[in-house]
Amino acid sequence: MFNEVFYNFWDVYTKYNGVCCTINTVVKSNGDLVMGAGIAKAFASKFPNLPRIWGTKISQWPQSFTNIIVTPYCGLPSHLLTQPKNAFIYDCCFIAFPTKHHYKNSSDIKLIERSAKQLALVTDAMCWTKVLLPRPGCGCGSLQWSDVKEVLADILDKRFDIIC
Repeated sequence: MFNEVFYNFWDVYTKYNGVCCTINTVVKSNGDLVMGAGIAKAFASKFPNLPRIWGTKISQWPQSFTNIIVTPYCGLPSHLLTQPKNAFIYDCCFIAFPTKHHYKNSSDIKLIERSAKQLALVTDAMCWTKVLLPRPGCGCGSLQWSDVKEVLADILDKRFDIIC
């Protein structure tokens, strides 16, 4: 089972192969992903190009299609971070982890389960040993940690640190 850790997210994120940001899947008319609250807002403030990168990717999906998005991060200044054709050659990545379909709604436990399964597959494929994830759906998503924890317990193993 995953580890529950009690750190400041921004103090430790550089120590992980994969760093998750929980998101919704609403794209603004300018092409940016809506990242206006919670950890998503913090990511957008720290890495201002992520809303455009992730919004562009989500805009290419067919209606009702939702996946995690893996974006390489190699310690570059945020204005230099771009998404190459093959993101799977990097050891350190940001992962957009969908928890809700619309930012106005509560998080969807089934979407969190799907995102966690995809995250586990990507972690296996990338041979990552450490992935950081905030409690998905439990802040602005209005879900109870005990319910989410029960779903994630069967999917995520000791490679995953869920930050409280």
